[in-house]
Amino acid sequence: ARVKIALILGGADCVYEDRERALALFSPDLVVCTNETGRDYPEAFDHWVSMHPQIEKFPRWVSERRRAGRPDARKLWIPRHRQFPRNSGLEAGAVPSWGGSSGMLACTLCVAMLGCNAVLCGVPMQAERAHYFDDRPWTEAVHYHSHWRRYLPKLQGRIKSMSGWTRELLGYPDEEWIRDNRV
Repeated sequence: ARVKIALILGGADCVYEDRERALALFSPDLVVCTNETGRDYPEAFDHWVSMHPQIEKFPRWVSERRRAGRPDARKLWIPRHRQFPRNSGLEAGAVPSWGGSSGMLACTLCVAMLGCNAVLCGVPMQAERAHYFDDRPWTEAVHYHSHWRRYLPKLQGRIKSMSGWTRELLGYPDEEWIRDNRV
């Protein structure tokens, strides 16, 4: 049976380059955005995840996306142990948190909740890489590596990556992997 493949869009400075390279390999069945990428992504997309449901982050990004005239995501998702502020007017599905960043939360959503495989774009998890919206290196990235390693048995073969440390850990979505998921 054919397995759905999601495209997960993280916030690293390579996100759109990774996306273009991934789209040259396959057409995704759904698109999952994280954090600011969901605010800024110009096209419609399916799922929006964030580890940051607090009033100063996720609800603000949703408002900014709406003000920019961009369509809402089909569904918002946050970690199971968190909730939106009561006055935000937003509802979200709950994802078990495996730690490891909002990119990891998107992986958890795909594997544990949606039953699909995914390709990471803009989730290199490298300290020297900056976010696309901020040119400072994201030095915190390495602090999440232990979470990715801990859940590697659940991710291996299901999640691939276009760049960085996660590509080394999880592998690249080569033609064989894509073909095996499309049969």
